[in-house]
Formats: sequence, structure tokens, C-alpha cells
Amino acid sequence: MRGVVLSAGGGQHGSLGQGDAVTQLSVLTPIRALEAHRVVAVSAGGHHSLVLTEEGRVFSFGNGLHGRLGHGNEETCFEPRRIAFFDTTAGVAKISAGTTHSLALTKDGKAYSFGFGMFGRLGHGDETDQLLPREITLRGHGASPPVGDRVEENETDPVIEHVAAGYFHSLLLTTDGRVYSFGAGVMGALGHGDRDKRLRPTMIEALADRRIVSMACGSANTLVLDDEGRVFFFGLDYSEFPKFTEGQARFVLLPSALGLAEEITEVRAGEGHCLLLTREGKLLAFGLGKNGRLGLGDETNRLAPTAVTFPSNGTTSVEIDIACGAKHGLALVDVPGEGPRLYAFGSGDQGQLANGHRQDRASPTATTTSLPALLHQHIVPAAISAGKAHSLVLL
Repeated sequence: MRGVVLSAGGGQHGSLGQGDAVTQLSVLTPIRALEAHRVVAVSAGGHHSLVLTEEGRVFSFGNGLHGRLGHGNEETCFEPRRIAFFDTTAGVAKISAGTTHSLALTKDGKAYSFGFGMFGRLGHGDETDQLLPREITLRGHGASPPVGDRVEENETDPVIEHVAAGYFHSLLLTTDGRVYSFGAGVMGALGHGDRDKRLRPTMIEALADRRIVSMACGSANTLVLDDEGRVFFFGLDYSEFPKFTEGQARFVLLPSALGLAEEITEVRAGEGHCLLLTREGKLLAFGLGKNGRLGLGDETNRLAPTAVTFPSNGTTSVEIDIACGAKHGLALVDVPGEGPRLYAFGSGDQGQLANGHRQDRASPTATTTSLPALLHQHIVPAAISAGKAHSLVLL
């Protein structure tokens, strides 16, 4: 039983894919409209969702404002709808849903963006909304040339292998480990040493001597991970939270190493907080603690990455995967003697914690599903994703 997508949380804008009659779910529920498709990836955005099938087709649903669903209009879709544009491409390999825009990477290494264009987050040299997917190009060392400029015949685009869509900015990762950023830079989240916006993808020079393998966009910051397990942070300085509301925040304008003793294998970023997964399988959290989004048992801000403890055995359990939403987190844990279990923590007002309730939880709590049989089959979810107020699980 593979390729089944389940959703929970707030669905007022259709982000659950369950039809217009379902506006909230507090338990993980299968999306029936996707049952005929073998899904291989899911991505939860602000008020919309993306799913990717084995054949390389993309389905989108939720709020269609600014064209973030990629259907050539701004209509809301309460059930999954195939993005017809990608039928004429080599097929999609990766997807990323941001707050108000979307990114997709095709199997031949071409990146596409669509949705809200403000601040240049789509990477096309302007701030125009895109109702249909539009290819993003990379030329030379930094940004691609403006439309109409002459391009040398021997110039070729770097090959893109990963995309990440955030709140106000976006990231591209190439096969040679280089990171390109574009969009809003007012909080330093682009990593170029200033607070200027970038309308086109621009390589982060400060990371040129590192081979980056993973990256994550938060609301006001960025995390990147190199091939040696080191994490670099830039954007809003989390040690300045009290001053942020007073307009005196400090910003980390260039990538800064976190200096952790542990080797990190995965990075995730949300709305003022970050999650890290270590080689040993520990979950670390830091940043804003409001709503219990760090999973540390309280709402205290943490300046340094701190280990999250799970209730299964009273100690930090081995992790399989993690996801970071706007104000909540998901963690797929391998519980000794019990098998895999999905935990959630943080804001739960829309049912996004999928534990049968609509309350915040400062500590990890086990999720529930409307398919009781799955609880006894020890099926390990293939992917998990957390959005603004909803969660997606792929079995």
C-alpha cells in the first residue's frame, strides 16, 4: 500500500484536497482523489499543496491566488488538479510549495516557478505574478542576463538538482554544490552581505568554497548544509527576538556556521524556528518557542540547538524524517520495540497536529489516522510535509 496521501489541519482554502465540504481535519485522512495515482512526493505550502506522481506529473490544490497552483488562473481548487503545463516537459523530479509561490524541478534539470512575484521570489528579473510555470535560467557566475541581452553561444546553464521555496525568497542548488538565492533580502535571508532584494538567481559567493547538499527557507532566514554535515545560518538573528518587535533586530547578512559538535544530515526552517537532524538520529530545535513549536515542553525561545525528547522511552529517540511548518513540526520516529511512529508538536488550532484535538502541544504527541489498519501494518511514511496550518503524509 504505497503512494497514499493523507492530510490534516486547516483546509478553508482547499489545502487538504478533501473537497469544499471539508474545512478542518484533526486526524490524518486519505485524499481519495489521488487514489488512482502513485504519489512519490508531497509539499505543503501556505494555503496550498503540491504532490508529485511516479510518472513526473504534478497535482496542486488549495488557494490559487497569484497563480500559485500553476493552472493559468487564480481559482481555488478544493481537490487535486493536474498541472497540464508539465505534461509537455521531461517530467517533474522535485517540488517545493512556498507560502504564496511554487517551484518545480524537471528530470532534465530545469527549474520552474509560478505564483506571487513580489520581491522577485520567482527569479525572472521582475516582480510579476506567473499564473503558469515559467522556467528560471542561470547564466555565468551570478544572475542570468536581462531579456534582450546577448548570450554567448558557449555559455551553458549550471545544472540544477534541488529547489526550495520559502515565504519571501527562493533557493536553487546546482550539481556542483553551489547555492543561488533570490527574492526578498530585507532580513538578510539571501546571504549576499546586504539586505537588497534579488530579482534573479544570484550565487552566494560566501559559500563558493563549500559543497552544499541541502537547504531550507524559513520566514526570515535560511539554512544550508554542506557535505561534511556543517550547518550555515543567515537572516534574522534569533538572539535578537526581544528587539525584533521594537524594530531593532540584528541580521546575519552572510552565512555563519552554527559550530555544532554533531554532524547534521537534514535541515528544516519555519516561522522563526529551525529543526535539525543529527547523524545519530537526534532532533535539535532552536529559535522562537511560541505555541510550543520547538517541541521542548514550553514556549521559551532557544538560541542554541537543543535536543527534543520523545515520550516513547523518556529519551531522545532515533529519527527517520522531520518537517517544519509555520508554527508546528513533524517528526517520524523509530520507537525501539514498536516501530515507526509520527509525532507532532506546536500550534494545533486547525488540527494540524493530527492527534484528534485542536490545541497547541509543547511536547511531541503521537498523531492519529482515520485508517486504523495502518497503525498495525508498520508502514513507514515515505514523506512528510508541514505547511502554514496543515500537514501531509505520504505512505
